[in-house]
Amino acid sequence: MSLVKKKPRGPYISAGGVTDTGKRMFEMNNTGTLPVLLALAAILLTSILFVILKFCRNSKRVPAQTVPEDVVLLHHCGQGPHAPSLSPFILKLETFLRVTQTPYQIIRDYKMGPKGKVPWIEYSGTNMCDSQLCMEYLKIKLNLDLDDHLSVKEKAISTAFQRMVDEHTYWVMVHWRWDFDREKICFKQANWGSLALTVSAYLQRRAAWTQGVGRHNKEELLEIVRKDFSALSDFLAKDHLAEATNSSH
Repeated sequence: MSLVKKKPRGPYISAGGVTDTGKRMFEMNNTGTLPVLLALAAILLTSILFVILKFCRNSKRVPAQTVPEDVVLLHHCGQGPHAPSLSPFILKLETFLRVTQTPYQIIRDYKMGPKGKVPWIEYSGTNMCDSQLCMEYLKIKLNLDLDDHLSVKEKAISTAFQRMVDEHTYWVMVHWRWDFDREKICFKQANWGSLALTVSAYLQRRAAWTQGVGRHNKEELLEIVRKDFSALSDFLAKDHLAEATNSSH
């Protein structure tokens, strides 16, 4: 019986003997250093992807334009293939401007607003971000009231539905677009490049996961959005909204 103690075979032992790289990796894993390094690498990769995406957006900016002071400058990230934009919040804000007959000009410069979001507006020397806040700001500045025909209860219900669509239904759409829709047809038709699609998909999926909706499977999402749309359909069928009267909701 041999008294020579054999060395344990670890992942750093190859057919030709022990490799320095494999040995270091094995030792780091045993000491807990490897998971930390992997986490740092993931953070670094995310930062690099964010910088690349920002560079791609900045490279498409157009020169500043001079417009009258009473014109709203609407900044957003480009036109869709079959709609004014692929973003529901841009559509929401632009629809508000059109319904209220507010003079506006679109600036497709891919420039983020004061809060790092699009859409955003410039009006009378003020920069305002977030579609809903932009609408509330313009209501005050331009003395607009599209809801004077609604009762207090109807306004409250309308506000609750608006929050549901903006903060819940929207995220179902985000997760569906960037995770389940593998072909990304609408973005390809809008001439999005492969790099922009890859970076955006990663960031949007991570955002949906953080928000919570991104943790559901396809069947659960379909049931969630079905209930949202069913409730919205029942609400829009009410008599007070069946009339041909404009509303900010």
